[in-house]
Amino acid sequence: MSQQLNYGLGGGRSYSQYYRHSNRAGAMGIILGIVGGLAIAVVAAFAYAYLISYVRFIYLCAIGTVAYGAILGHFPAKIMRWGKVRSLPVVLTLISMIAAASYVLHWFIWIYVLVNRSASVSLLDMLTNPKGVLRVIGAVYVEGTWGMTTGESTTGVMLGAVWVAEAGIIFGMALYLATKSQNAVPFCEKCNRWCPAGTRLRSLKMAVPHALKHRMENGEWSYFDEIGVADENADMFISIIHHACPLCGTLHTLSANAIERSVDSRGRKKTKVTCIVNKLLVSPADVEASRLSGYKRFETTKPEVGEADW
Repeated sequence: MSQQLNYGLGGGRSYSQYYRHSNRAGAMGIILGIVGGLAIAVVAAFAYAYLISYVRFIYLCAIGTVAYGAILGHFPAKIMRWGKVRSLPVVLTLISMIAAASYVLHWFIWIYVLVNRSASVSLLDMLTNPKGVLRVIGAVYVEGTWGMTTGESTTGVMLGAVWVAEAGIIFGMALYLATKSQNAVPFCEKCNRWCPAGTRLRSLKMAVPHALKHRMENGEWSYFDEIGVADENADMFISIIHHACPLCGTLHTLSANAIERSVDSRGRKKTKVTCIVNKLLVSPADVEASRLSGYKRFETTKPEVGEADW
């Protein structure tokens, strides 16, 4: 196996065998994330509040709840990626703040719509009277406004449980998608840019996960040939993914995902992806070795710039 690369902050600090973000977060990226995120949060809050105010189909409202959380996590995180924020703690903190602001605002808008069915009140009056809004929420908790069954309003503990579940879905989805976006691809500190989406080097037959991980960590790339190439129509296989910086050619990672395809009772196709190895730091020689058949191990100490094979 080639010597482990020292890749880190500016390429001078060794993390581990695996790629990790440098945790750098520039002021401009943070500002863009906050401003853009809050703009998205306001629009999403209005859309969601009006959706749950006028739509009585419970399943559509549930889909709307998931979509609301997804919007609050996906788009602000993308903005921060564009601003070159590569710190997951910073991203999750900002996403939590943005989601919280949007969630609170949606309550004000929802109560505004609810109250205006019987009285004329401006949204500004509602926003400047949080105590009044809390009193209305208390009344809704006792009296209810909708029901899961015809003719009955959901109230009390049951309604409170629905609200808690709703908040959990919104914040959980937002944080999940923000994490997924932040960890999707490596960032090359040398070139100050995100790497492109990964390319699939090989599709292998299913193997024992811990054995595959151990062999990859030890650079035993001939193990890929021992496993064998997966059939094109296989429902279960292992996908070897390569990420690299196309400019300097010094940052390379390999990942291994177990893919399982199935069809449920309704005929819907499903794909389950299980990560076995996540962005193992390798050299260009290791990348070339991992894609070849009948490979004999390289012994190299330093990757050559520009050797990345795209």
